Amino acid sequence: MSVRIGISPIAWQNDDLPDLTAAFTMEQALKEAREIGYTGVERGRRMPQDTEGLRAYLDRYGLALCGGWCSGNLMRNSVAEEIEAVRGQVAQFVALDSPVLVYAECSNTVQGDIGTPVNARPKLSRAEVKAYGAKLSELAKWMADEGMVLA
Repeated sequence: MSVRIGISPIAWQNDDLPDLTAAFTMEQALKEAREIGYTGVERGRRMPQDTEGLRAYLDRYGLALCGGWCSGNLMRNSVAEEIEAVRGQVAQFVALDSPVLVYAECSNTVQGDIGTPVNARPKLSRAEVKAYGAKLSELAKWMADEGMVLA
């Protein structure tokens, strides 16, 4: 069995506080990722967002799409609304043979908001966690039916 290892460009660039790493280009990150042996990278904000542009961009560095962040809002959205919100990214990741889509709930998040202390983050009751889990399971099933694994 062969193993392929990918990395996120966030190891070079901070997406939440981009000023911290403004001097590091995406081209440098991809070149260095390939040089040190990674075969894939996650999709980053500084990459082309269209499917064919992204494919050509990654091909230039000999890298595959190994996944990528998806900012979800399932706590606020219905499952149907969330499916519509992520449909394009799921289709892109399927087209580029990505093994997973890294789904992260971002409703009411406080990261990147320097004025909000971490202890002021949203908290869910047991019932809210169960309801959210049921919705997330529905979304994961839909993604699986589309050919994508929700991670």
